[in-house]
Amino acid sequence: SRTIGLSMEKAWNYIYNMLDQRNCMIVWSAGNSNCFELMDNSKRNKNTIKVEAVDQSLCKANFSNYGNIVSENISEAIISAPGVDILSTTPYRTAMSMSGTSMAAPIVTGAVALMKSIDPTLTNQEIIDILVSTAKPLSDNTIGPLLQIKFALDKVLEQRGNWDEFVQNP
Repeated sequence: SRTIGLSMEKAWNYIYNMLDQRNCMIVWSAGNSNCFELMDNSKRNKNTIKVEAVDQSLCKANFSNYGNIVSENISEAIISAPGVDILSTTPYRTAMSMSGTSMAAPIVTGAVALMKSIDPTLTNQEIIDILVSTAKPLSDNTIGPLLQIKFALDKVLEQRGNWDEFVQNP
């Protein structure tokens, strides 16, 4: 990831930095190949959230890509969420249990939406900082800590101040 796809990374960074200036958060599923997630040059930007998956034991799901390589002092993982045996809708008004980081990412996306519903002025970096500071550390340090929605929302409420005063005098 340090040498391959750098020109495409620059193009993606241009797009993501433009979205960041408009306070638009991108939440990615990290991928399901049990490899370093930043091999994908579109996912290297610091203004986006890559979501790894955990299983029922709160261990890295065996398929989940990861963002930290401790031996190389690389720390890119942001957050993880449940991603194994998640009930999901399927075509023809049916549902089934599915696994993947694509099951974990919508959980984080929902948390981000709830945070922004409380305080629409939150920047992407503030959102990331809140998610990380309120997350539960895991024993596996190759992935991000586990999302704790209640604590993240509590922190947003705590930081928000008086919303009515803000609306009257932004």
